[in-house]
Amino acid sequence: MEWPTDPSPFIARAPQIDIWTATSTETGGIRADLKKAALDRVLYNQREVLDRLLVPSAPGAVSNDGVIITRIVGALWTKCAANISKLRQIVAQAKAGGDKDTCEKDMYPHLNQIFLTIEATCASEGRQRPYYRQLLLFSSRSLLADDPLVPGSFPTSPDFPIVEVPPPRSPGTVTDVYDIATRPPRWRHCPAFLEVKSSPADSPIPSRNPSVQDTLAQGADYARAILSSRPFQLHVYGVFVTGLSLCVGMFDRRGILLSPEFDMFSDSGIRDMVAIILRLTWDMSPVDLGHDPTVTLLPNHTYYDLEYPRFLVKMSLHSTAATWKTFGLPLWSSYSLFGRGTSVWRAVSGSHVVPQILKNSWRPASRRGEIEIYDKIKATLGDAVFKGIATVHAAGGDVYYEPGQRVTVAHLRRGLAPHDFVDAVLHRVALNEWGKPIWRYRSPSQFMSAILSALSASEELSRHKILHRDISAGNVLIKVLPLYHSQIVMKTDEETGQQTRTVREWIEEMDLDTNEGFLIDFEFASFAEYPTEVVPQPILVPGHAFPEASSRGKHPQFQDEPVISPDKESGDGITGTTVFMAAALLRALRSDLKITHTFAHDAESFGYVILYSLYKHASEDPQGASASLLAEFKEFFSAKDVAGLLGNRGTLFATGPERAIPHLLAYLEGDAALTMCAVMTFNFLQNMYQEVEVSTNPLVMRSAVFVRSPDAVPFDEMYPRWIEGLREAAREAAGGQGSAPQ
Repeated sequence: MEWPTDPSPFIARAPQIDIWTATSTETGGIRADLKKAALDRVLYNQREVLDRLLVPSAPGAVSNDGVIITRIVGALWTKCAANISKLRQIVAQAKAGGDKDTCEKDMYPHLNQIFLTIEATCASEGRQRPYYRQLLLFSSRSLLADDPLVPGSFPTSPDFPIVEVPPPRSPGTVTDVYDIATRPPRWRHCPAFLEVKSSPADSPIPSRNPSVQDTLAQGADYARAILSSRPFQLHVYGVFVTGLSLCVGMFDRRGILLSPEFDMFSDSGIRDMVAIILRLTWDMSPVDLGHDPTVTLLPNHTYYDLEYPRFLVKMSLHSTAATWKTFGLPLWSSYSLFGRGTSVWRAVSGSHVVPQILKNSWRPASRRGEIEIYDKIKATLGDAVFKGIATVHAAGGDVYYEPGQRVTVAHLRRGLAPHDFVDAVLHRVALNEWGKPIWRYRSPSQFMSAILSALSASEELSRHKILHRDISAGNVLIKVLPLYHSQIVMKTDEETGQQTRTVREWIEEMDLDTNEGFLIDFEFASFAEYPTEVVPQPILVPGHAFPEASSRGKHPQFQDEPVISPDKESGDGITGTTVFMAAALLRALRSDLKITHTFAHDAESFGYVILYSLYKHASEDPQGASASLLAEFKEFFSAKDVAGLLGNRGTLFATGPERAIPHLLAYLEGDAALTMCAVMTFNFLQNMYQEVEVSTNPLVMRSAVFVRSPDAVPFDEMYPRWIEGLREAAREAAGGQGSAPQ
């Protein structure tokens, strides 16, 4: 296996949906992108997917008991005869041209009654119920998201989310009626889903051409919401009811496998439908449903509790494997369906109770693991060790079931129809440094120092021919000192009132005397070769051409050079979380052009990280989160597609900061340092677009000394001005004393 084999320049591909719409609630654009991304990743008529749900893993499962299935089917033909008859009428009406949405809504109560009858009849048999899940009719609302960045993520819901629920309070095994008011359903409660369409024409399986159907893209959207909200879920099952037919989809990080459709109310089909419902709600273990077997919930933690659960994470199922315990929400959880599926956690190592940052992600089998990339960086730097770069703990690496068997997508698909695809391997990295999100700064001085130290690290890496290539708000952290605490407490069960002794653990984050930011997530870092001749190609404003500019101060020229990039797979697209991408990369992405990733692109991404962090900090401030500011935030960092994102930037950069970001500047009013930082960064980014009128605001004019120019200028000239301006802002934040971070 070679060090990255795929050289730049490369052709931009459609991006994964990894918070490229950081504050967006759009679903149309996202599903359109999913249709494109899934086109070559769908396998149809895979009988083996259906077999997985029809063949229970436990011999004593109720779904494997022919007598119980027969009794449930009998109950459906008698107690639900009217419901089945009505469903046939509704579907016939939809096929005859009736309004499909109205017909679909008319189907819900009849399907709901069928599902309730299946559960009640099975419960009457007196069998033990190992798992409690419920098909919840919830089509008119949105499931809530536990998102560390955007609480309103995934503003949608399947017609019937399959939700995990507590055991019933009363004797028996019938789940309690779901109380939406006291326990609003969340995406993390939902390991699987069922979607309904009234017309057979809306089947996820295309009748003619191989295009991805809207219904399948809708299901893919639900699957990515589940995978993001349950980051230790390896794959997701989705059930599609279209007309009177049913099929099952399996969604993983490499694609979608769909079973054949069957008639739910034929003699054999109704038995299969009953078995599938029982499997999903009654019999299937979390691992059967797609949960990572190397990750378990800690005692007294569940997915359905109001409090976000904690997990025990292992490197393998072996008893001596390295372990971690997580704390709270993930710092980051990927929004993508296909691709890396990265999540980042606060954790402590199980053996020594050492606080660490734990990253969980999938890597292509053809690409080296991230730990090896960190080792490569260390070897490249040699003795030139500097601040601002995370270091890794030796315990990480590929995740294994047992020795010799890694957790891979190919293994998840074992027994399914073979086909060609780039396999993915589950990989974990533990960082020795502990950090908090860059937007959670305690003071302007901490923010400025953290940003400058991370920028300095990126610049130093570039001098050693290393580019990060994935600069985003989630990959820049403020270094803090973590202190682990534990104590014995009594926990009272909300349902029974019973008290149990348990250990309460928490991490106290102490700010350091020196403010330092650091970079994480070097999976896509590139390592440049040393060319014999370099053709300078500074980053320019579109439509302008400039000769090579001379360096200023201590800053070198940053020129395009051939770089060796980590192996790229189909669907990886341009590296970088899209809302933080440089304009040149977005334009290449939009136009399907070749482009070389440069230090200038990373620097521009830092600019968007700065503005995003200031907005995000304000949005979390009860006194700063006005509706106008949130709308301005959304306008800057939200779009339904790449063209829309570029259009939004063009509109904002067609004017000055006082008109483009007035509510952010109003929030920062009185804070000279952060105002300077925001204005100078806006002008730095604006240089990629067009110049505008000169401001009369004294702070803006002061910033302009370092950044503004009557004409757009090459990056080699603009970057040193911007950095010097940020240092001036840092000195302002520090009270004008001392020196800013270099």
